[in-house]
Amino acid sequence: MKRFLMLLIGFVAISVISFGLLLMVNSKGVWGLDVSILSSTQFSSFLMPGLLLVVIIGGLHLIAFMKVFRDQKNAFLWSLFAGLILCIWVVFQIYFTRSYYFLNWTYLIIAFFIVLISLQLSHKELLYSVKMQRVYSFVAITYTAVLFLLNETLLQSLQLIAFYNR
Repeated sequence: MKRFLMLLIGFVAISVISFGLLLMVNSKGVWGLDVSILSSTQFSSFLMPGLLLVVIIGGLHLIAFMKVFRDQKNAFLWSLFAGLILCIWVVFQIYFTRSYYFLNWTYLIIAFFIVLISLQLSHKELLYSVKMQRVYSFVAITYTAVLFLLNETLLQSLQLIAFYNR
């Protein structure tokens, strides 16, 4: 399980940092992404989203990968936090840009796996810790918020599909 977690975290770190740097270099659009997708956000180019992607998502996953790789204390809590932040990032990205790309859903599934595996491994590590009760509460609240946003996003996408199938 630990190796699979490292694989997922490493994949996210490398791919997100690479794509974030690509967005920063080509801030007017890349790989079919046009700046018009950002019209419902406060960003006018991909420079700032790329920077945030590299620093927040890529940085957290890189730190989590190194901590899990080195078997450091609280390594699985770091990976749990990184997975939750990725999950929140993807849901907000879908919600604010109103874009439904295959990669969004792929990264959301990866984030769920990172969170689930991290919870399982951290539960083994900190079985009797009071801190874990706080972590479980935070995860439950975060997933409730994510599911709420996903529900609204899925309803909107189903309405779009129904509209186009008329």
